[in-house]
Amino acid sequence: MAPPLSADDHTKFLISCIRNSENGKPKFAEVAKECDIVSAGAAAKRYERLLKANGISTKGAAAAKPTVTTPTKVTKRTKKATPKSTKKLKAKPATIRDDDDDDDDKESVVKGEDENKGD
Repeated sequence: MAPPLSADDHTKFLISCIRNSENGKPKFAEVAKECDIVSAGAAAKRYERLLKANGISTKGAAAAKPTVTTPTKVTKRTKKATPKSTKKLKAKPATIRDDDDDDDDKESVVKGEDENKGD
């Protein structure tokens, strides 16, 4: 890890940020070149940490004052319905009731079975 920066290093960095800014936003690529920082991302992170250490947010508002939020009404969650099964149920074979006594010698055919099975 790099040694901590001195106040003089911070001052030079901030001066470079001011010098290389446009519309109040530093051009971190230019700042990185000027201050011998590895990348523009590293310069941006250093800037962010420097502001945070001094209680300044990046949006311009003071970070020391937390925003007060009012509690919101808690809504009751409804339970989601579970989906019905998508499996197809097998149909049970139909049974034929033979109440007639006149043709007992014929075999009853069950739906779905081969009619010529007994032959």
